[in-house]
Amino acid sequence: MIALCTGISIFGLLLCLAGAGIAAKGVFISEEQASELAGTYWDENLKLRETLLAQSRLARNGLCLVAAGTGFQIISALLATI
Repeated sequence: MIALCTGISIFGLLLCLAGAGIAAKGVFISEEQASELAGTYWDENLKLRETLLAQSRLARNGLCLVAAGTGFQIISALLATI
């Protein structure tokens, strides 16, 4: 039972790590991207719109993985008390 709990906990930690990395990936942009996004446009800045939507998806997906990883760690802790 201890090996199962340890495996579940490690799996949860790996999910949290992956989720944090995915969420962080959406936050970081290069200087070139920042300059391109900061430009002025007559109508709509489609590049800015696409970038914001992509960042939002990465953040959402990353935080879902963090939540799932935390859930696995909670399950592991509950199983360890049985």
